[in-house]
Amino acid sequence: MTEAPESRKRTQIAADDWQGVQPSRSLSSNNDYSNVRDEGHSTAVRIRKDGRLDVNFQKHRPWLTTLMKHAERFPEPATEERGPLTAVSEGEKKFPLHLNIVIQVIGSRGDIQPFVALGKELQQHGHRVRLATHLAFRNDINDEGLEFFNIGGNPEELMSFMVQNPGLLPGMRAIRSGAIQKRRRQMRDIFSGCWRSCVETGDGTGLHHITHDPHSHAVDYCTRPFVADAIIANPPGFVHVSCAEKLAISLNMMFTMPWSPTQSFPHPLANIRSKSTKPSAANFASYGIVEVMMWEGLGDLINRCRKKDLGLDPLDATQAPTMVHRLRLPFTYLWSPSLLPKPHDWSDNIDICGFQFLPATSDYHPPEDLDAFLKAGEPPIYIGFGSIVVENPENLTKLFHASFTMVVPEPQLQDYF
Repeated sequence: MTEAPESRKRTQIAADDWQGVQPSRSLSSNNDYSNVRDEGHSTAVRIRKDGRLDVNFQKHRPWLTTLMKHAERFPEPATEERGPLTAVSEGEKKFPLHLNIVIQVIGSRGDIQPFVALGKELQQHGHRVRLATHLAFRNDINDEGLEFFNIGGNPEELMSFMVQNPGLLPGMRAIRSGAIQKRRRQMRDIFSGCWRSCVETGDGTGLHHITHDPHSHAVDYCTRPFVADAIIANPPGFVHVSCAEKLAISLNMMFTMPWSPTQSFPHPLANIRSKSTKPSAANFASYGIVEVMMWEGLGDLINRCRKKDLGLDPLDATQAPTMVHRLRLPFTYLWSPSLLPKPHDWSDNIDICGFQFLPATSDYHPPEDLDAFLKAGEPPIYIGFGSIVVENPENLTKLFHASFTMVVPEPQLQDYF
């Protein structure tokens, strides 16, 4: 029986839920996939239950074919020759140009900490640095001597959401539960907070500020006007480009995982299935697909921020997803090239600068029981997850225990736990 238009309309997710996602009418709670609507055209892209994109490249998909042909035309793109790098000597601690730099970071402690190290280094060279992130990290940032600005969002709720939806788009359980509406409201507040971090005096909390030392003659940063001269941001902020456009200032993107199109490996949030397409072409195309799907989910909120907060024209959905890459904005990745070398098709506006660590304190003394454990035998193997929330820690522990039994004899296994 043909479904009535009214009934068909009710099966779609509204813009306030998750723009662009339509659950299958035969979907059950155990189904691993939901189809993605693309204005009535099948795109061979499905959302897995874990939230990652399952991309099936087929020759009869017109827009995918065009994208793949573009990648296959240059299987090994020629890279520009690098000019000589100008190193800064150890004695040069100050630069003649002092900038107001805002660093906009969304994520957990592991996402924030590398930018704290970066901010301290920039500060040593005479720049004023404001780290704009979640309120939960205010004390940690202030303790490191950096200015803090609250952009909203709760990192614990963010991590909980990511654990339940570890991929790009949410699973159907999250859509049904109403978590998407809450997540979108948070993102709307974060977008507004990112813009305010560029131009607003204070720390973004809107609370009356009491100085730490009322007898000090030093000027409190919360009372000093701030207008950004440059922005450093990680991709999940989304409105960084719009903020830089509004102020006509420089933007440098930084991240801890690959986000720039390459033929060497696929986007980390895409699961590629390619039978009749070269892997290099499928890898390259996966980045465009992920960007399109991200815009499907948040594009309306980004344009709302542009119009309401920034007074800018809305972005075109056909151009916005790839804008950062088409503009060749500077992009710096925070890992070691020994771990993952720079791909040959990344141009000179993209670089890998290594991990960023805060200096370790030398006066640390472990508790007595920990010190005794470390001295009791061979150096232990440590497995940590930082601030990531684990949905089922018991099962994860069993998984590691089973993995160790494959390489460590059972009688010796107890020495490792």
